[in-house]
Amino acid sequence: MRRAKSFVLAMQYLGNAGLSVTDETLTYISASGEMHKIADDCDIEAIIRRARGEIYNYCNLKMPAFLISSSGYSSPVPLPQDMPSIPLILKRFIRTVLQAEALDSESEYRADEQLKRWFLIIEELDTNTADQGYKDLKCVRDFVSHSKVDHTKVIEFLKLEFPSSVCSAQDKKEEARYLRDDSLHQAFVSRYESIARQLAKRLVEEVIASGGGRI
Repeated sequence: MRRAKSFVLAMQYLGNAGLSVTDETLTYISASGEMHKIADDCDIEAIIRRARGEIYNYCNLKMPAFLISSSGYSSPVPLPQDMPSIPLILKRFIRTVLQAEALDSESEYRADEQLKRWFLIIEELDTNTADQGYKDLKCVRDFVSHSKVDHTKVIEFLKLEFPSSVCSAQDKKEEARYLRDDSLHQAFVSRYESIARQLAKRLVEEVIASGGGRI
C-alpha cells in the first residue's frame, strides 16, 4: 500500500488527478470516466499500455495459495524499468504543488494566491536565502499578502521594480498597496509567480530525487 500511495503521489504530481487511493484500494479513473481497480503490477501495466493506444489483454486468476497470471500484447515501446514514485514524507510539498496548479483552471485571477503557495515551498527548501532572486520573491510575496506594506526592503524593491505601487501615507512614510483587480498589478505579480513556480518545482524535484523517488 505504501508503494501504491507513492505511485499515486508521483502520478498526481505529473498531472494525472484521476489516480487515487480510497479505502486501501487503488483506483484509476480514465479521461472518459471509466473506473479501473488496481490490485497488482499487471493492472498498472495495462492502464499505461492502453493509454498509449496499444492492444493489451491479460487475465489474473487468484487462488487461495497462489496467483496465476497471463498476458498478451504487441508494442514497440518498453515500459520504464522503475514506476514513478514519491516518498510519502514529501506529501505536504506535493499537495501544495497540486493546490497551486489547480488554481490555473480558475476563471478569476489567482496568480497572487499561487505565488503564496509556491513561496511556502521555496521558504522551506531553498537554502540560498542570501540570493537576490530569493529576496525578490519574498518581497513580492509580502506585497500580495497584506493590504498595505511599509517594510523598508519591500519598499526599496518596489520603487525599483514597480514604482507606481508606492505612495506616501498620511504620516509621510512610504507604503505600497496591492490592488488585486488592477491589470498592472496582475501583470507584475504574474511575472514573479512564473519565476516562483519554476523554482519551487525544481526544488521539489531535487528533494524527490535525493529521497530515492522518481518522476
